[in-house]
Amino acid sequence: MSKVVIAISVGLFLIIMALVMSILINRSRKNDSIIGKDEVAASARILEINDTGNRNNSNPVVQLKLEVQQENALPYKAEVTSVVSVVDLPAFQPGAVIRVKYRKSKPADIIVIGR
Repeated sequence: MSKVVIAISVGLFLIIMALVMSILINRSRKNDSIIGKDEVAASARILEINDTGNRNNSNPVVQLKLEVQQENALPYKAEVTSVVSVVDLPAFQPGAVIRVKYRKSKPADIIVIGR
């Protein structure tokens, strides 16, 4: 009887931890698309995309070379490593324009918002 109770307790614990992790990951992704007051939204043209060989939940981690263009500013080149959903991967090709954001104090630290 005690082995059954332990097994059920461990199972419930694992389910609760999985739910908590899922909520935290989704909350983190939603925060990426929010533009803070010290951040700037911009568009970026993909110059080059390379697979790093790493995966995050079966999605490829890629290295992007970008030309970032903010309104009323000169374009500049930057590199970013980002997870791209396999569903979105066809849209992340050289020449495509994506949405990014960066902190005003660190324009080289790019965060990919989406396509």
